[in-house]
Amino acid sequence: MKKIFQALLIFNLLSITPIFCQNNIILSGILIDTLSSEPLSFAAVSLQKPSTKTLITGQISDEKGSFKFESLAKESFIIKVEYIGYQTKYIEVSLENANSVLDLGAIKLAPLSQLLEAVTHNETILVFICPICP
Repeated sequence: MKKIFQALLIFNLLSITPIFCQNNIILSGILIDTLSSEPLSFAAVSLQKPSTKTLITGQISDEKGSFKFESLAKESFIIKVEYIGYQTKYIEVSLENANSVLDLGAIKLAPLSQLLEAVTHNETILVFICPICP
């Protein structure tokens, strides 16, 4: 009876373990400027559901442009990267066949092509001197 109980206990533990391991994927990458190849510090990186575009989680890249999402499930996501002065980038990622870590490597962001022109202001001041004013 004791051996049957031990066998059932081991079987139950082994069958429950994959359930807990499903949310153990790490997704990482580095954000890089396309022109200068410099890292983009403190950019907003978020994960969204592909079907509804609802926010799952988000974070800010570190001073080296790196980001890391931990404890992700084996499913598909859209990564949204935003940085002031740069084009927003969307990346579709599937973690369904991923092992424990998926490193996306360098993700390049392009600066916005619109440059503001310098504004010059020329002004002429007329001075009128009144001869009868004290």
